[in-house]
Amino acid sequence: METKGLADVLRVIVAEEELPAVARAFSGWDLHQIRHQLSLLADELSPVSFQSNSSEEPTVASGGCVVLKTDGACRGNPGPSGAGWVIYSTGGDVIGVGNEFLGRRTNNEAEYAAVLLGLQAVLELGYSEVDLRADSELLVKQVKGIYRVKNARLKPLYDEVKRLLAKFSRYSVEHIYREKNQEADKQANVAVDRGR
Repeated sequence: METKGLADVLRVIVAEEELPAVARAFSGWDLHQIRHQLSLLADELSPVSFQSNSSEEPTVASGGCVVLKTDGACRGNPGPSGAGWVIYSTGGDVIGVGNEFLGRRTNNEAEYAAVLLGLQAVLELGYSEVDLRADSELLVKQVKGIYRVKNARLKPLYDEVKRLLAKFSRYSVEHIYREKNQEADKQANVAVDRGR
C-alpha cells in the first residue's frame, strides 16, 4: 500500500460493493480487517484534514503518540527491495500497516525508505509524537548522531528523515532486535515478493 493511498481509502464510503476494490489496495488484508481499520481511523481522524493529492505538507494534529516500527528487505545487495512499516498505539494495538516495492536498492537504502514512508504515514494520520523503532543499528546510530553519514546515496535519505522528524513535537529513535520487528519485516518482504 502506498502511503498516499491511505487518505484516498479513508474517503471511500465503506459500502459492501466497494470493499473488494479497497481490498486490492490493501494487499494481504481481508475485508474484515479493512472495515475494522477504516472504522478505527475514521474515529481517530475525524478532525484531520487530508491533503494527500496536494503539494502541501500533511497537517499534524495537536496531540497523540504512536510507535512506528520499520524494516527494509533486500534480495541481494543491491537487489529487489521493499519497505515495510507498522504503526501501533502506545497500548500496542495496530493502527496501520504499509509496504512499498522500491526496485533495486541496497539494504541500507531500503531501511531508510521504510523509515521515510512510515513517518509520512504517521504524519498523514495526524499524530504529533512518534517513537521510531528499527532493527538497523546503522540507521538508528546515524539518525541519533552517533555515526556520521558518509555514503553519498544515504545522505539525502538521512536529511529527509531528519526533516520529517522535526515536524513532530516529540520523537524518539531506538534500535530493536529482529525478533521484536517481525510485523514490519513481513510487510517489507510482501513488497519484495509483489514487485519481483
